[in-house]
Amino acid sequence: MAMTGVTVHEDCTAQFALLKQNKSDSMAMAFKINDEEKIVPAETTPKGTSYADWRAAVPAKESRYYVLDFSFEVDGVTKTKMFFIMWNPDTNTVQKKMKYAGSRKALEAAFDNCGGLISHNANDKDDLDEKEMFSKAKRGF
Repeated sequence: MAMTGVTVHEDCTAQFALLKQNKSDSMAMAFKINDEEKIVPAETTPKGTSYADWRAAVPAKESRYYVLDFSFEVDGVTKTKMFFIMWNPDTNTVQKKMKYAGSRKALEAAFDNCGGLISHNANDKDDLDEKEMFSKAKRGF
């Protein structure tokens, strides 16, 4: 449980495991805090969706946590790197932004502290620029 009192629903860890093991039909999974103060699975983005389309679908005014399987090419070879993204837009209320920031560690702990994932914070769509994500992913290889 997070210091905020928010807990992680068990479906989050199950969906994360499928994505990490490449057994999911999704390239990205979103998680949100519901009215019962639990982090629960929200939207998924199917494999084959472009990064631009995924980015466009990120809600402008609602916070989310994302696990993204980012695909990119280096020297003609396609590679993937997984990201843990905390989307906490400046347009959200201060109370909700604080709740998401304070509850992040609970979700990371449920995901085995996100071992092997690149951590990324985003407060507006510019923070999700594909070139920046590519640069972070490329450094992992």
